Amino acid sequence: MDLLKNTYFTKLHVYSLAFFTVTSLLAYIIPLAKIITNQNKLFKEYYYDNFNENLLFDFFLVGFYFIVFHYLKSITNLNDHLLMTLICCSIATIAFVLIVHVFKNKKSFFYRWFTQAGLLRASTYDIILVNSMLFLYNHILNKL
Repeated sequence: MDLLKNTYFTKLHVYSLAFFTVTSLLAYIIPLAKIITNQNKLFKEYYYDNFNENLLFDFFLVGFYFIVFHYLKSITNLNDHLLMTLICCSIATIAFVLIVHVFKNKKSFFYRWFTQAGLLRASTYDIILVNSMLFLYNHILNKL
């Protein structure tokens, strides 16, 4: 089983399983974004009205978080969840500044998300979501 644990193919499968499991749980069964942000209309728009494109977008975005995480983990000794929290906060802050203050596209979903939900609530949701995926990802890999 150690052979399976070290292949990129297996890690992609485990990532996919963790992503879809946690997304299903925290976005649809327990609508955590709606609970944290109290933005029912934006929640519905993102997770229901634009399901296909946003699910694909999130899959690759969180995948990027994982790539950054694995790189930084190789050069630092921080706790996994602290490191992922720092990554989420950094990316959310950069996105907030670019979307709200630089590009100022008021029609963009993320402009409305950041200005109505707020950076703190949006970041809190991302931190919980992505760290839950990381937890499940690591748990499954350790079981292989």
